Amino acid sequence: MPIVRTIQEQLNALTEAEQKVANFVIKYTRDVLNLTVSDLASRCNASEATVVRFCKSLGYKGYQDFKINLAKYIINPQQIILEDLNINDTLPVVKSKVFHSRIQVLSDTLAVLNDNEFEKAVQAMTVAKRIELYGAGASAYVALNLKHQFLKIGVKCGADLDADTQAMSASLLGPDDVAIGISHTGGSKQTISCLELAKNVGATTIAVTNKAKSSILKFSDIVLFTAAKETIYKSEGFASRIAEITVLDALLVATSLHQYKKCENAVYITRNATSGRKI
Repeated sequence: MPIVRTIQEQLNALTEAEQKVANFVIKYTRDVLNLTVSDLASRCNASEATVVRFCKSLGYKGYQDFKINLAKYIINPQQIILEDLNINDTLPVVKSKVFHSRIQVLSDTLAVLNDNEFEKAVQAMTVAKRIELYGAGASAYVALNLKHQFLKIGVKCGADLDADTQAMSASLLGPDDVAIGISHTGGSKQTISCLELAKNVGATTIAVTNKAKSSILKFSDIVLFTAAKETIYKSEGFASRIAEITVLDALLVATSLHQYKKCENAVYITRNATSGRKI
């Protein structure tokens, strides 16, 4: 179940009291649907406030929101079985496992992506004079990909691989701009520093991260969580990139729909500008 996998992944980031709630939910998942917040708190020997904090740590508005999303997967459970790759797997099996793992990553991310936070991000990006994207390592290339897509629809957007250039661009933003920090762990010093600089000059800051409790949240006005726990390979890299790209692509589409005519005209212009380079 995606929510249970997310809880297991975030377990070490939770407080000791929240871990009591988490362990109960993992062990007695179906029972939780029939428990009030008071009941669950009593079962876990925790306070009601701890239960609510636990739910918010996972990206939900509160206990009721958490139960609603939990019910979706209990009532309509997904039956995709993911296994580790084996050296004796046939090529069709390898192909199937890789594809299924990617499908699961997107399904899990959809489950934890908060609608209110997503809406706030789209609203901020729709009216922004400029959008700057920040990331280190592989996340920087995710940022570059989104920059390319935004330019196609006429949105002023910047992204750069160089840390100093990122810092300078962040320091020059203003209240009408948006800064998006992409960090799977939420602990990239480079990305956190850029969001801090952007927040200090009044820009709206958005974090795209997999960790419910991480340093990047301190400087983020809006947080969009992914749920990319790699199940086939020992590295989280591939899964996290797919989750990040898809969340950002959803932002792109939603933003373009909010200013459809403007973006449609920009697509026509940018296509004409590049058409001469295609055979």
